[in-house]
Amino acid sequence: VREVMEPQTVLAMISMGIGITLIADSYAQMNWPGVVFRPLEERIPADLYIVYEESQATLALAKLVEALTG
Repeated sequence: VREVMEPQTVLAMISMGIGITLIADSYAQMNWPGVVFRPLEERIPADLYIVYEESQATLALAKLVEALTG
């Protein structure tokens, strides 16, 4: 059993023949040799969170938060 946090690491492991995963469909746009992306018959809703240090907030972050919560 393995636990991986980074999607790129998961995809690298899959390309080596180690397991399968559910992953955001945006990753299907990447070219990963040895990895086949298959859509699910039914979409799975997922929550999106953004975590940041308020003292480090930038204008770009404010615009992202606005876009996500708008």
